[in-house]
Amino acid sequence: MARRRRLRDGRQLGVRQLAAGPGAEVSENPVRSNQVVISWPAATGTASLSIYSFTGERLYATTVPAPTNEYVWDLTLGGGARRVVNGAYIIVVDVDGHRYRRRLFVARPAP
Repeated sequence: MARRRRLRDGRQLGVRQLAAGPGAEVSENPVRSNQVVISWPAATGTASLSIYSFTGERLYATTVPAPTNEYVWDLTLGGGARRVVNGAYIIVVDVDGHRYRRRLFVARPAP
């Protein structure tokens, strides 16, 4: 039986039926620049994109209208107020009844 992890907002980040074929992809991993392009298989519905810390805290959330199947994230939180720190994150894309997940590592050089 698959283990499920409960997120701080009450949802579960466990195993769910994933779509056949490729899942979420990122333009670079680890990210060494100031942005990353997140993409997922083409869909007909609006996508919900969330970024979580490895402790399950949702750090960022947005929606992407169909038929767009990618999003450019500038690695900021709270409306651009601050950048995420170097570390590991989980990307979750919910669209058309499917959930796509991807680990993302941010490793920008020190300023």
